[in-house]
Amino acid sequence: MASVDAILNSDGTLSIQEFEPLLNAAKDVVEGTVVAINQTGQTQFTIVTTDKVQAATGSLIGGLNVGDPLTVNIA
Repeated sequence: MASVDAILNSDGTLSIQEFEPLLNAAKDVVEGTVVAINQTGQTQFTIVTTDKVQAATGSLIGGLNVGDPLTVNIA
């Protein structure tokens, strides 16, 4: 589950402004602003990190800092 703020564009599409996962267990979470979308497959986008919560043991986001770009791949 997640909380999403979006804008309805004039062409009927939505632009996501904020996405916040609603988690019931401790997990790694990265928040950021979308700065690029891969237009070819639209299964990849890049965010600039604005916040992170490193909760999991063996986390892969330990070296990620605020301001860093992060590429997200949707499987």
